[in-house]
Amino acid sequence: VRNALKMGLQLNKQLGFNPYQYGIIASTDTHLGAPGAVEEDRFLGHGGAGTPARDALPVGLPDKLEYNPGGLAVLWAEENSRDALFEAMRRREAYGTSGPRIVSRFFGGWDFEDALCAAQDAGTPDSPGMPLQRLQVIKGWIDDQGERRERVYEVAGNARNGASVDLASCAASGEGYAELCAVWTDEDFRPGQSAYYYSRAVENPSCRWSQRICLARGVDCARPETIGEGLEECCSVDHQPIVQERAWSSPIWYIPAS
Repeated sequence: VRNALKMGLQLNKQLGFNPYQYGIIASTDTHLGAPGAVEEDRFLGHGGAGTPARDALPVGLPDKLEYNPGGLAVLWAEENSRDALFEAMRRREAYGTSGPRIVSRFFGGWDFEDALCAAQDAGTPDSPGMPLQRLQVIKGWIDDQGERRERVYEVAGNARNGASVDLASCAASGEGYAELCAVWTDEDFRPGQSAYYYSRAVENPSCRWSQRICLARGVDCARPETIGEGLEECCSVDHQPIVQERAWSSPIWYIPAS
């Protein structure tokens, strides 16, 4: 995605228009007809796209390790109507999350006040939301030699807040934030340099869907006898047991006046 956004800046300089000036959403991508199925602890697999569920359940993993539960598309619209939703997409007042219902807002311009804040996913009584860990701004630009560049700025929160996950129980620990807000200034800003910016809100670490299933099935990689049929990937070197859910805003483009 970042490469496409930066390529759009290059094409704008060459052609006078940017064909990749997209907004960001995230959605489920399954063959199950189950939009919004985003919970890590209830991942059903992708159906025909990955491992057919009838071949994996009830003993194995419901899908290949590289697949994940779906994300969510979010629109800032005046009302829940077809016209208002499509207008929000045309304005690119949209963002995506990897599954949580994080409330995120991102503005670009001059002289903003300090009181524009965003909150973590509140969750539900039986599945509370995960605290936020940090807020970032990702910038991409074209340098004086025409090369594509990018940088990630930490603007709020703390990546070293001590948050962690016990892989033996999936219990999360460590401090986090219910709300993160920052008015950030790009100290590297150059009026004559094209750039894009988007924000990324990142939650504390949590157990991935695969680790939750492996744990529930009693897999202990130090004890081969606990690795049942279909659960071999629980102990694969490619298995990533921890995720950090997040939300990505749509980009804001800065294009110098001609």
